[in-house]
Amino acid sequence: MDVFNYSGPLALLERLNRQYEIFSNDLQHVDRALDFCLTAWSLTDWTFHDTYPHLTSGKTKFSQSEKGKIAKQLGQFRETLYRDCEDLKVTGDIANGTKHFKLTTTPKTDIKSIEETVENALDMVLDSGIDVPQLRLNFNDGSWVVLNDVIESVHKFWNRHLNP
Repeated sequence: MDVFNYSGPLALLERLNRQYEIFSNDLQHVDRALDFCLTAWSLTDWTFHDTYPHLTSGKTKFSQSEKGKIAKQLGQFRETLYRDCEDLKVTGDIANGTKHFKLTTTPKTDIKSIEETVENALDMVLDSGIDVPQLRLNFNDGSWVVLNDVIESVHKFWNRHLNP
């Protein structure tokens, strides 16, 4: 994939699929999870560009009015994606925070932190407990979700959405 020569969201989906495979083999590696989230979130912009090329194609400078119109349409477009995959909001906050060292947009979720944990699970073959590494997303209200599950959900969404 030539990142300097736009070739569409399917090219980026290929990259996302590779990152998913790499992460799946190293479930506790924070950098691999963050890379996946960055690419998954970038797919929202790439898919928007592909869906509405008349808004962005060939232009590098936009008037304030044009910027406002594009931002509004992009926001509406993302809302349609969230209806099919709420976990995209999580990847959006992680991607924004990773890129800017803090959230520079209004948070879509209330993520407080990402924590590396080890859960003990029953291995049915060995009939004993094994340690399973996980990345846990902690929210401000005290709740949490396993980032591995979010990544799996988003991976499935993009493959369904772009390969109907």
